[in-house]
Amino acid sequence: MKRILIYKEIISDLDTPLSLYMKVANYHWTFLLESIEGKKQWCRYSIIGLRCHQRIEIYNNKINLFKDKIKIEKTKKIDTLVWLSNYIKTIKKTILKKNKSKTILDGGLVGYLGYDIIRLIEPTIKTYKQYNPINTPDIFLLRANELLIIDKYSGRLTILVNVNIYDLKKGLERIKIILKKLSLCANFNKTELVTHSFQTHIKHKYTLKPIFSSFNKFTFQNYIINLQKYINSGDVMQCVPSQRIIIPFYSQPFNLFRALRVLNPSPYMLFFNFNDHYVVGSSPEILVRVDNKTITLRPIAGTIQKRSGIHNEILKDYKEVSEHIMLIDLGRNDVGKVSSTVRVQNQFLIERYSHVRHIVSTLIGILKHKIDLIDIVRATFPAGTIAGAPKIRALEIINTLEPIRRGIYSGAIGFLSWNGNMNIAIAIRTAIVKNYKLHIQAGVGIIEESQYKKEWNEILNKSSVILKAALIAIVEEKGDKVENINYR
Repeated sequence: MKRILIYKEIISDLDTPLSLYMKVANYHWTFLLESIEGKKQWCRYSIIGLRCHQRIEIYNNKINLFKDKIKIEKTKKIDTLVWLSNYIKTIKKTILKKNKSKTILDGGLVGYLGYDIIRLIEPTIKTYKQYNPINTPDIFLLRANELLIIDKYSGRLTILVNVNIYDLKKGLERIKIILKKLSLCANFNKTELVTHSFQTHIKHKYTLKPIFSSFNKFTFQNYIINLQKYINSGDVMQCVPSQRIIIPFYSQPFNLFRALRVLNPSPYMLFFNFNDHYVVGSSPEILVRVDNKTITLRPIAGTIQKRSGIHNEILKDYKEVSEHIMLIDLGRNDVGKVSSTVRVQNQFLIERYSHVRHIVSTLIGILKHKIDLIDIVRATFPAGTIAGAPKIRALEIINTLEPIRRGIYSGAIGFLSWNGNMNIAIAIRTAIVKNYKLHIQAGVGIIEESQYKKEWNEILNKSSVILKAALIAIVEEKGDKVENINYR
């Protein structure tokens, strides 16, 4: 059955994405993708997904389709990515071609592709045997039929509703209902949010003690020693290990998002309510972006604390520059798999974030004919910045040495649109809330010259912003004020 896109554009310059989400979307199977910090081309739009009634959950190559809480289809083990490609093509055929909006997303699949789907892409990566402390799906995608697209530069808001062509009247009624909700004030009581401003100073000393850590300082040192044996023997030039910590978390996940967006504003702020778990993040880095047949990668590698020295001091660091050059080469190779030409733009830019500075470069290509979105995922997933170089061998080593499955961490989060656009960020600076536990993971690039103490401190620094946001959310919910934060 053919589907039609109904949309209405209004001025909404007095609202924020946060207040809009609270008005119309603060329940299960919804999301907020917000762009706060960065250049105009990277942070112009924010997207709110109203309740998504259909979703795809994939565990260990088993596909489950749901409509609300009812499972409508279950598929036994098949090639998940082939199935997903066919699913997208089937839906795209039902969309009226002349009926398109001018927005970056006019309906599609929104959610995450977990790191562990690499075994579907790289045949040399064997089935995972590691401990899995979180047990989230390998792939979780919401079918987004009702969206708000916010253009923060023009102050315009576009309401999009995707319906069957015979349900045009119902679609128009949905637009009216959404407009009515938008005219109301955001109800803080219903969302159980703390109404007073987040405090950055706390009266008493609080400590967040992990109940689980995949490494401590000494086992991490052994991990680095083992990695450098692979590097010295010529297996890899670089590898990116990671550490997972789990802490108790008795606060509203949306409070965590609110604190994180204040502490660490980024181009890819994200909040997903998946009913039994929540994903909250502030990723600085895209995995891949496709806009009108143009593919873009932006490898971010090379890290220095923001307070350290002058702006471009990091470019004098041999280790950091070497790491970035390797990842430019990796990105060029990935883009070249699906495009006829690859251009490197804005090489070795220094970008500032709340706690660190990074080296950033941009790679651009024009997609080859008949390349679809899943082909692009296969070509670029996972990012070299969270794996290493050469990528496949680095992935094999990570699979051998890391004690737990990565899950969502270092996978991809974002959207695959029916209009052929795609924008997915790397799941870093990202936390998962499930069963009153907060799961945080961070990684660091290791090369021959790496020193384990410095790399250990870098991992702690990358995790610290989410830990600080968690502490603020927890203490604020208790109605206390914060000072002398101890979160390591």
